[in-house]
Amino acid sequence: MPTAQMVLPCAGNRIGTWDISTAVYHSSLSVSAQVTNPQGIYFTPDGKVMLVTDNYNSGSPYSRICKYTMTKPWDLSTASYVNSYTYSSNGFNGGMFSDDGTALFFRNSTALYQRACSTPFDVSTATGLGGSDYEPTTYPGTYNGMSFCIDGTVLFATQATSASIRQYNLKSNFYVGNGASQGNTSFSSQTSSVGGMWARNDGKKFYLAGMTTPTVYQYTLATPGALSSANYDSKSFSMSAKFSYCYGIYISPDGLNLFAVGNNANVWRWTLT
Repeated sequence: MPTAQMVLPCAGNRIGTWDISTAVYHSSLSVSAQVTNPQGIYFTPDGKVMLVTDNYNSGSPYSRICKYTMTKPWDLSTASYVNSYTYSSNGFNGGMFSDDGTALFFRNSTALYQRACSTPFDVSTATGLGGSDYEPTTYPGTYNGMSFCIDGTVLFATQATSASIRQYNLKSNFYVGNGASQGNTSFSSQTSSVGGMWARNDGKKFYLAGMTTPTVYQYTLATPGALSSANYDSKSFSMSAKFSYCYGIYISPDGLNLFAVGNNANVWRWTLT
């Protein structure tokens, strides 16, 4: 069973304010050699491994999750492609590990999939639970992103072409087989469709990006891990200078880095103060 790990910044590193309105452009990385249509971005908590989800849509393989390693944490200029996990179905959206790297999660247009990694954080070793893909009927609908918080006991899933996000509470850390839906929360006051989202592990901060209007919005959860208690902080950041559609965002655990992918084959990085 995947486990949760407390992730702390390295000694001497500062902690950011998690203020999205302070974002300043830093750098970008072209992933066009491996990725055609990026649909998700994820980093391991130490910033040394990056996953980019590719919704290829045609040809073979249809979809893939590409793994990159960085010799300097969070530094896109040091990224190198390693390998990928492929699946013969189109519509991949999102892709991420459990905190210990023993479980890989991704979505397509019909289901949320959980795979076991025999080598932690190595997508090439991913295999189905019980020898097959896991397709829980409790995760209906088309989603285009996901994020865990509260040490893998809470899962948020965005609904494609909608301003709503659904919450699931999990009985076991990073095991989606026993999730219970807590209903949907609408964010239509800020956007008409959600293109990406990220939750801080303590469940107190939450961020979403509009899909067709690529702006990141910041929220505080009055009850940690309860999406229905989200209050808009009246803080936002537009990424429209880099792409016109957003498909995934990620914020580093220290609150100092924002990463995003959109409708071009690049990974973009901004720093936060």
